[in-house]
Amino acid sequence: MQTRVTTFAAILLLSGAALIAQGCGISGTGAGDDPAQPDPVDLQISDLTATTVTDTSALVTWMTSSPAIGVLRYGVNATLNVTTSLTTEMATTHSISLASLSPGTTYHYRVQALTAAGDTTSQRGAPFSTELPHALRDTTAPEISEVSVTAVTSSSTRIAWQTDDHSRGLLTYGPTRGYGQSAVEYPADPGKYSHGHSLVLTGLTPETTYYFMVQATNPAGLTGQSQEHSFTTRRAPTLEFCTDSLEVVPGETFTLSLCLAEIHDLAGIAVTIAYDPQAIEFLGGPTGYAPGEIWEDRSGHMFMAPKIDDLRGRVLIEATWTITYEGDDAAGTEADGEGVFCSLTCRLAADAPLAPTPISLLLIDQNGDGQPDTRLLDAHRLPIEFAARGAWVLPQAED
Repeated sequence: MQTRVTTFAAILLLSGAALIAQGCGISGTGAGDDPAQPDPVDLQISDLTATTVTDTSALVTWMTSSPAIGVLRYGVNATLNVTTSLTTEMATTHSISLASLSPGTTYHYRVQALTAAGDTTSQRGAPFSTELPHALRDTTAPEISEVSVTAVTSSSTRIAWQTDDHSRGLLTYGPTRGYGQSAVEYPADPGKYSHGHSLVLTGLTPETTYYFMVQATNPAGLTGQSQEHSFTTRRAPTLEFCTDSLEVVPGETFTLSLCLAEIHDLAGIAVTIAYDPQAIEFLGGPTGYAPGEIWEDRSGHMFMAPKIDDLRGRVLIEATWTITYEGDDAAGTEADGEGVFCSLTCRLAADAPLAPTPISLLLIDQNGDGQPDTRLLDAHRLPIEFAARGAWVLPQAED
């Protein structure tokens, strides 16, 4: 289709672009009305095509038989009633790069040519489809390698693996080969994929062998599967007074020590001791306590001075250990084995009755923070299941 546009204003209306038309008036009659002017040139569009199509871009090129401005309109609707317009400069060879296209989408387009003399014509191009994203064109399932189990405690562990392709993991596990439990990566971000993977399993049973298998699915929906692996949780640690009964003469001081055993990758501890403030006094101050070797010799990080509440008969002791990391993931600590956690200096009241006085560890939430008042945490700041035992102070008559 070819028409003659006789005014500069009309050309602007059609193209939506600025046009510098040298020697062309903005008013008056068209060339066809003046016998002195030549017949209009037969304006034609040729070689219209979309090339170099990727998942988000394409290049549209065409030729015009005379120098002209090019206007490209494109969109996903075949009627082109909702389009985006781009314009070329005055030339006979035209190209426009389209960017930010949607992957896997069919686009329709039409070009219009406008000369300085007011000639115009248009042509529709053959529709083109953008490619799928590279990840969705994958034809090979991910391969899983370097499966490892670290930071095993009595109730938790960390499982890590690598994949040769961006993927997200599903781990099935359980105390039998039927598994029965599962954990998925990035549950809050279903569009996230990676090469390095890890999951922390919690709520495990102490001294139990667990079997597990890893599945990895890439964006194309292809799934790879690992071999079966296994690990065994550790025995539950114990937190107890190093001596479960202490014979003390009323009015004298004595040392109350806390011991840990069977610990592995311990990262934090909070201990709340309950006692009878009428019978026992915790001396406090910088000389009233001392960290033990389980903290001193195993990369202890922070040891808080005991908080003593003589009115309620409570002592709170908190400590942490340095955590080692593999990338962004906690790998464990050096707090393993057994030993003295701390020692406290106490005094038995001079008027204490000659009857056994209990000292216990509070395992419930009495302070209202939603956590047990006495707790052990692993390198992932997750609670470790443990056993706890109290002690007795046995007042003795002075010889």
